[in-house]
Amino acid sequence: MFCASGAVAFPLALFATATLAAPAAAAIEVERAWCATPPKGVKIGACYLALRNEGKTEDRLLGVEADAAAHVEMHVTKIADGVGRMRPLADGVALPAESVVDFREKGYHLMLVDLRGPLAEGETVRGTLRFERAGAQPVLFHVERPGAP
Repeated sequence: MFCASGAVAFPLALFATATLAAPAAAAIEVERAWCATPPKGVKIGACYLALRNEGKTEDRLLGVEADAAAHVEMHVTKIADGVGRMRPLADGVALPAESVVDFREKGYHLMLVDLRGPLAEGETVRGTLRFERAGAQPVLFHVERPGAP
């Protein structure tokens, strides 16, 4: 009887220890996810959101996919001497621990490239955010007029 109890107790103790020792994936919360309605006939769209890293460690947004576009690029716009310059972010966007990173006009933003169709106000765009630590997370973008949300 003692051997049988020991046979069960030892693996349970190992499981509990392994569970406690494993670092939890950072909790990333998505807030205010929306895409701007592009002008008629334009095949590129812009999307914005806020990413709240509730975790104790930095994470990184590595990539984004959206069903409305062939691919999605992460960009940042910097204003210098009154001129805005947009550049792609090939290495993603750092999300410091316990912070919020806003994707907004004239800052970080997502570019939907080669839209599969028009984005009309009131529609939604399904997407997936890929994080270095938190993994893949679904997101739903609401399509709004620029300046509306």
